[in-house]
Amino acid sequence: MASSDNQEVALDFTSAIKHLSQFMEIRENEKDTFILKFQQANKIAVFKLLKYRTKYGVDMEKEELLRDVVFIGTSLVEASSNNFRYYKSVVKACLAIVEIETQKSFEDGFSKKLLKAMNAFQCNNGVIFSSEAFYFVFKTHFRLN
Repeated sequence: MASSDNQEVALDFTSAIKHLSQFMEIRENEKDTFILKFQQANKIAVFKLLKYRTKYGVDMEKEELLRDVVFIGTSLVEASSNNFRYYKSVVKACLAIVEIETQKSFEDGFSKKLLKAMNAFQCNNGVIFSSEAFYFVFKTHFRLN
């Protein structure tokens, strides 16, 4: 089978979770539920990335922390009844990646606006979260390679 027909996505689940968890408050009594939600989010993220690759013709063999954090994190938001606490963590995690890569800091006003913009990325009355749109905000707007 040719590599373009390969249905695998190089998703660095461990690095993405490690980065995301720096911005999440996980209570002790939520740990087991949280692990299950992350496993479910990982499956959703892989499915979304396969659709993304098909739609845009992008190779997924290369690992990319921003992409993995966005797709796993937004899938976690989606799998958790659009839990705002998870959304906030994903935004902060993505802002941190962009700041590290571009060596520039965001103004507080921008961060606050993005934190309030969760509805802008939701489709079908909040049932689906547009991971692609969220990814493009960071990837394209901030010109990350």
